[in-house]
Amino acid sequence: MQPLDPFTMPLNGRRFIEASAGTGKTWTLTLLMLRMIVEQGLGIEQILVLTYTRAATAELRSRIRSRLREAQMQWQGKNPAPDPAIAQVLAAAPPEAAGLRLQHALARMDEAAITTIHGFCQKVTKEHAFEAGFSFDQNIVSDEAELREEIMADFWRKRFYPLGPEESALVQSHWPAPKDLLAAIANTLMIEDACMLPRLEADAMPRQVEALQQGHSELQQAWKKDGTGAQDWLEKDTCLSRAEKNYRADQVAELMKDLAALLLNSTFPRLLPQRLHLLCVDSMRERIKKKCQDWQPHAFFISFTQFWQHYQEMLRLWQCTWLHEARRYLKEELHRRKEEQRLLGYDDLLSQLDMALQKPESGPRLARALRKRYQAVLVDEFQDTDPVQYRIFSAICADNSQPFHMIGDAKQAIYSFRGGDIFTYMQAKRETAVTQRYTMTTNHRSSPGMIAVVNTLFSRNTDAFVFTEDIPFYPVEPGGRVVNRACMLQDAPAIPLNILLLSNPDEKALAKGEADQRAVTACASAIAGLLHKATQGKAKISDRALVSSDIAILVQSHHQAELMRTALHKVGLNSVYASKLSVFASTEAAELETLLRALLNPASRSACASALATSFFGLGATALYQLQQDTGLWGEQVQQLRGYQAHWQRLGVTAMLHRLFQETGIAARLTAQPEGERRLTNLLHLADLLHQEESAAPGMARLLRWLQRQRKNAENDTADERLMRLENDQALIHISTQHSAKGLEYAMVFLPFLWRAQEKKQEAAIAFHDRSTLSACRDFDSGNEAHRALAEEEQRAEAMRLLYVALTRARYSTCICWGRVSGMMDTPMASLLHEQDVSGDEALLRKDLAQLEKGNPNLEGQLARSYSFDELPWQGADTTMTADITFLPVLNARSFHGPVPTDYTTCSYTSLSAGQELDPAIEEGRDSLPEPTLFSRRQAEDFHHIATFPRGTRAGLCLHALLEQLDFSHPVTEQGELVRKELEQYGFDLRWQPALLTWLASVLATPLPQSRSLAGLSCQDLLRELTFFFPVEALAISQLNLLLRRFGLPQLPRRGEVLKGLMKGFVDLIFRHQGRYFIVDYKSNHLGGEPGGYTREALEASMAQHHYHLQYLLYTLALHRHLQARLVGYQYTEHFGGIYYLFLRGMEPGQSAQGIYQARPDFALIEELDKLCRGKEWADAAL
Repeated sequence: MQPLDPFTMPLNGRRFIEASAGTGKTWTLTLLMLRMIVEQGLGIEQILVLTYTRAATAELRSRIRSRLREAQMQWQGKNPAPDPAIAQVLAAAPPEAAGLRLQHALARMDEAAITTIHGFCQKVTKEHAFEAGFSFDQNIVSDEAELREEIMADFWRKRFYPLGPEESALVQSHWPAPKDLLAAIANTLMIEDACMLPRLEADAMPRQVEALQQGHSELQQAWKKDGTGAQDWLEKDTCLSRAEKNYRADQVAELMKDLAALLLNSTFPRLLPQRLHLLCVDSMRERIKKKCQDWQPHAFFISFTQFWQHYQEMLRLWQCTWLHEARRYLKEELHRRKEEQRLLGYDDLLSQLDMALQKPESGPRLARALRKRYQAVLVDEFQDTDPVQYRIFSAICADNSQPFHMIGDAKQAIYSFRGGDIFTYMQAKRETAVTQRYTMTTNHRSSPGMIAVVNTLFSRNTDAFVFTEDIPFYPVEPGGRVVNRACMLQDAPAIPLNILLLSNPDEKALAKGEADQRAVTACASAIAGLLHKATQGKAKISDRALVSSDIAILVQSHHQAELMRTALHKVGLNSVYASKLSVFASTEAAELETLLRALLNPASRSACASALATSFFGLGATALYQLQQDTGLWGEQVQQLRGYQAHWQRLGVTAMLHRLFQETGIAARLTAQPEGERRLTNLLHLADLLHQEESAAPGMARLLRWLQRQRKNAENDTADERLMRLENDQALIHISTQHSAKGLEYAMVFLPFLWRAQEKKQEAAIAFHDRSTLSACRDFDSGNEAHRALAEEEQRAEAMRLLYVALTRARYSTCICWGRVSGMMDTPMASLLHEQDVSGDEALLRKDLAQLEKGNPNLEGQLARSYSFDELPWQGADTTMTADITFLPVLNARSFHGPVPTDYTTCSYTSLSAGQELDPAIEEGRDSLPEPTLFSRRQAEDFHHIATFPRGTRAGLCLHALLEQLDFSHPVTEQGELVRKELEQYGFDLRWQPALLTWLASVLATPLPQSRSLAGLSCQDLLRELTFFFPVEALAISQLNLLLRRFGLPQLPRRGEVLKGLMKGFVDLIFRHQGRYFIVDYKSNHLGGEPGGYTREALEASMAQHHYHLQYLLYTLALHRHLQARLVGYQYTEHFGGIYYLFLRGMEPGQSAQGIYQARPDFALIEELDKLCRGKEWADAAL
């Protein structure tokens, strides 16, 4: 591969550029863009630049803007220090043309096509919807997790509920719940066109069950023949080990019980006790005593071994069959539901554009349109590309004449868990002519010593990156910008590679747990010593003292980060952890959920106790027990929680949490703890996210449900705004995962855990690639060991690439911990340091390191050095730091002295009519108010008459949910699946389904007085579940009562209050008929066991009892204000039709007036109520 000269490389055509760490990939990319603009005259909006994260996009845009501005200033002669690279580019075009092109590019910088691949696809689907056949009306859904879970739950019910008890137990043993089945197929969904294995024949499972049953029959015959002899042999054979978990007498007795149960039951598939494998000959042979060389098993157990092999094969086929079916159902149903709901996931954006470009007729036309608009394509971080993305790029750049530049580094491809596919990179490289491949050979980031370390380590193993032909290692040269002597320790240049030995005098390798503690202790001590030397002027970077922020510690996991932070804290050092974890995965998110659950239900003793045990209140077990024994104190504590509930209701979750933080002193308590700043940062971050969600979708119970969903999906949440924030922006020691550190650089890097192999995650589907086609494959355990070997090879290759990223972060010096630790030979670092297993030989390990320490003859100073813990040259007499040595000016926030109004609240019909703050449960289910008890005893459910349908909040919510979702334009009887789903959701007997279908159809068919029935209403003429807010300037309750009294309506129990803030409400349905607008509210109140109980008089009584008159007045006012703002020529008397309260249990076919309360408030009443809400006083002239 030829070295890259960015000034002479031809711009047109396909170009493949490999950029090793530190070689200036971004600098090169911006230079190539500058050349395209200046030399070729391309507009900046004609150059498509693609990368993979929004953060990378923002940085790239900023760097390109800076490069263009610098070039323009240099062209104008205003650059005091001209850049030779820019001068060379400007010289390639006529001066006047270059100036105009730069001016044009800067003027149109906001139109620059610098975006993520998903952002590009979204833009194309909108701008080229007609040519590509895309829908014009689609919504982007950022998280499909909830929809996937819902689909898998449906699959679970449809497929597993009908199974018998035997197979159900087998299901439970593999996947205890739908979420576990979803997790089992998760890694097969990442790559759209992965080859799925094994390919099962339709009759494979039945044939295997038949073979198993035949084997079972033969086993029964063998037992009949000599079962007694087999049992006697198993109990008395002198060669079998009689250890606790093998063939001890009690274990044999249990095995015989399991075997007896097996022989009596020939039903398959079913779950058998796993310990029965001890009856197999292979298992016995592994457990015989060493002296028994000529051991022979009893003949029965040879037959059992054959049966057990059939059983294991049946299990494998059974599992594969269900996994294939679950995956197929999920993909088909997900596509159907998203299409039905006009939703698109981010990956759908790619697959839609990919399919559009592959269409025989319209595909080439779309590709030409895109080529015309984007006359150059540059793809950054190309090693993270997947097959779909590459097909899109290839289709757009198919003619090979326009610039198509792929820039990346295969050695830094570490994101396979996000869908990055290194084999796509390899394919693209192979499809690019050798003459069009380039490599960047000069490292401008690191010192010559650090460059020599990396070159030496990765040259020691010629097969380091596994796929050597496609991913070779090319040594790089130092660029001269960074020199060794820029980092001085003890008046000498820092040694590039320092190896802290976890010495072990024993022959046996260290246990991992012990090695963890030794490693973090060694690193913390070394860092403390370094910073101590810095205070003495003996540790410098250039002309200044080394400071904490010059040092980074890279780890593999959150657990390792916590170990390291604790060790640093013990020596008095502060650190900051840059995590890629979602804040919803934190302990603080769990505690916040516990708190909100208690505030929603302060009547629950267990919920309140759980909240009081969180960090918010800090009560220990003893204090909590004592509190619960004292009724008075417990009542006070619950009252405090009710106060927070009321504050939340009035002012929102942020105000409530702020008050709670102040009153409980949680900030002071947390910051006094080792991880206090981290925890407090998490809490404040969560408060921000809760505020955003509450602003978008108000509702206390709704907010809790949202938080629960976020916590449930936190493991796969990679959204930037939800990743844990840095708890401190001071210059502290940085702790980061190796993945998070990609793209970053530090003066010194510590790697404490390179001796620990990353834990292999057990996946139901083995992920590997076909080496001949490079296509991705997923294998649901076909039993093919070659596939498993390929998967392990790929995992080993990615582990090496992650090590490369870690070892290339330092500018001057890297410090690693190394030693004889259990499992260390399975690490990629071991393959670079040792040619043979040294885990049992300390001398051999030190010999290998000594070879490395000899260094590079061309390098000034030593390449590497090993230290025992007590040999560290940086240690002082006392490495415990009383404070961080980094001193920064103390900054204080300005004080706010302005007034903050506290009398604003959110009120509603419920809070006004009940004379109290709105109960969150009632807010979510509006028919959960106490119901009149006209009958002393409820009728038993008969599943036929709606009068016997269950009563209460749950029933009301269920009926509301049904009416909210039913399609009025289609027959109700065709929507049985919806009814079944809601009955199941709310926990009602499914035998109600036929009766509810019939009854709901009759409810919708009932004519509403002076309008029409709801049946047949199109979606254009109705609006469901309208949530409204309108401002209340100053609503005096006394004035409102006067107004209600004047119009003959019941007055409110509240007196003397003035409400300010927002009026909030939910309208079940608004429909339009003949130009008039009607309000419908559904009531599930039980007024009696017979329809005759729903007369006009009974309805009037219920309306008065619950102050429903006030409710419909507020609903009418909300609709009146809405129509005033939206409807041209609106007149209340002409356009408002009235309100209907449908008492659902009393509505009967053919009885149009029964169960229906109709009203149309006088316009004068609505007008006066409007004035009152606007703060204008109203006086009854008659009083």
